[in-house]
Amino acid sequence: MRNDKMAESTGWVFKPDVPTAISVDTEDEFLSNTELYEAVLSSIQDGISVLKPDFKIIYVNKSMLHWYPGEDNVLGQKCYEVFHGRTEPCVCCPTIRAVRTAAPQMDLVPYTTDGEDSGWQKLYAVPVLDKNGHVVLVIEYIRDITFQKRVETNMNELAELYENLEAQNDMLMEILNQRERYKEDLEQTITQNVEKYIRPSLNYLKKNVKERDLNIVAGLIDEIVYPITKKRPSVFDRLSPRELQVCTMIKEGYTSKEIADALFITKKTVDYHRSSIRKKLGLQNENLRVYLETHL
Repeated sequence: MRNDKMAESTGWVFKPDVPTAISVDTEDEFLSNTELYEAVLSSIQDGISVLKPDFKIIYVNKSMLHWYPGEDNVLGQKCYEVFHGRTEPCVCCPTIRAVRTAAPQMDLVPYTTDGEDSGWQKLYAVPVLDKNGHVVLVIEYIRDITFQKRVETNMNELAELYENLEAQNDMLMEILNQRERYKEDLEQTITQNVEKYIRPSLNYLKKNVKERDLNIVAGLIDEIVYPITKKRPSVFDRLSPRELQVCTMIKEGYTSKEIADALFITKKTVDYHRSSIRKKLGLQNENLRVYLETHL
């Protein structure tokens, strides 16, 4: 059974139990020393195994034994039985192709833990040929790429999520653009209706109503349609609808008493509104009417 701790590791798979020093007298002795090759193979963090053409194992390095704990006596057994718990070779095994073609092969091979898919290995199968070109051995070099595959999968999922967010953002932008177009159409319709129906009526009333009283009505109508048909500085958004009415009349030159009479409120209330307006607009000693004529 495979040890899946390898799939979670990005550093050493295990601490290899190899000699810290190899003692030799000559270079030739060093190159011919089997301990050297065993030390090299045992310290490699990827799996290495040597198989016969019938898939019987004749060598595995320390990494293979670490990946598959409890399988110490693997020599002479079939690789697919020991490592994959199967009764026949794996369908996608590159070693099968290497034996058939007498050429190196590579493939991605899934492995299982407790009967469930757990990860992926990149398996290189390199055939060893005799002088007649027949395969006598196959060297398998196995690298666990589970971590890379998971990162790749996560990156693909993030990319898909990003594309979905972009699509949603485009959809929201289109909705906002539609609302903006609708707002512009509404503003144009209201402006046209004011000019077509309300202005002529006000002109007619000029003949029968005092001009000053008519200006109050016109100012109130302007204030009603102002948020839709015009743009004012954001500072005026702090004012209440009543304070905006008072501002409009102050701008037109009405006194506090005249404003009180027109709006059916007391002069004291108008003075309160004046004080509140100055405070919300951040005015100190500035003339309120001059400020409103400039900014409102």
